[in-house]
Amino acid sequence: MFQGYASDTLLIKLSDAEGYLTLYILSVGFVKFYSWSKYENFIRRLLIKFLGFDYGRLASIHYEDSPSRVEYTICEKMSESSFLSIPHVLTGEKKSHVFQERFLVDYSNVIVDSDPGVFLNSRGQIIKESSSWPGDRLLYAWPSPRRPNISTLKSYTESLFMPSYGFYHWLIEDLPTFIQCASYFPDRSVLVNKNAPKYVHDFLESIPNNIEYTEKFFVAEKIASVTRGDDVGWPLESDINVLLEFFNRERKNVEGRKLYISRKNSSRSPTNEKNVEEMLQGRGFEIVHTENLHLKEAIGLISTADVLMGPHGAGLSGQVWMKYGSRCIDLVASTYWTEDIYRLSAILNHKYIPFIYGTETQNEVNIENLVNFLVLNGL
Repeated sequence: MFQGYASDTLLIKLSDAEGYLTLYILSVGFVKFYSWSKYENFIRRLLIKFLGFDYGRLASIHYEDSPSRVEYTICEKMSESSFLSIPHVLTGEKKSHVFQERFLVDYSNVIVDSDPGVFLNSRGQIIKESSSWPGDRLLYAWPSPRRPNISTLKSYTESLFMPSYGFYHWLIEDLPTFIQCASYFPDRSVLVNKNAPKYVHDFLESIPNNIEYTEKFFVAEKIASVTRGDDVGWPLESDINVLLEFFNRERKNVEGRKLYISRKNSSRSPTNEKNVEEMLQGRGFEIVHTENLHLKEAIGLISTADVLMGPHGAGLSGQVWMKYGSRCIDLVASTYWTEDIYRLSAILNHKYIPFIYGTETQNEVNIENLVNFLVLNGL
């Protein structure tokens, strides 16, 4: 059955002689799809085809059949190709991923779409290596101008770019490669979307670079990035090491706390999360609202925990700050679950423990069942 309800806005940018025409296609109301996991990719392909997108909209610095049509310099090889295999936490079936070798590349005269953080050539083709998202997602989720009018966009000289798309992806997938770029080009200005979330601004306070805030689209005369493959949802161990080294001073030597990362003010929260939190406080858990903390405060706090618990989502990416062998307890709604969190747990050698709750018609945690689950796990 379908993984929840969806109501999405699709923003398509088209170009004509007058400039950019913004066409909004709105889905009206909430539509319930059945067997979504079975038909999801089929529906995506139909959508891409219907809207006139094709894989010719993707360009690459690696593959001659889809040339990037931009000038670039390969500055340094950052990592070799590698292979990761992780058993599925519920079925035990192994899923595997190949990380391509990575390079630090300095691009010339590219267009940057600062929402998803992708680079485009003058034809509006997305340069595939500028993102860890797969090609179909880049096309249907972030359609871009076919023939951008570069003369209308603000231009920046030698720079770096700070992505800001979603906390988990920013922290685990984007931030490590940015840190590598900033280490190689320490004197370059950093470009960031003017609407970037708070945690991005928190991080920018920790680096000495000049910060410039941008519109959605801009032109970069020189901009550096680390190439990536279709790695979204697959954490790379060397990236984790980059984070731990950079934030080492923020991590504390104290341990033993039990933290619950609340989502009461966010999406995908259990309808009775307040009751869940009251029960957990009675069992020694501290309730944490990381959105109210400075990034460095959140790192220091979570690093003192042996147990990190919370509803499934980006908040549990904070497990990266705990000592190896800690426990991550994931409250997973039966209608929505991705594999990012348990893969991260596996990389960190944490014990990942899912608690599945709810049905297709209700999103409530059974408190009695959760108490029994905690007792069974010594909590």
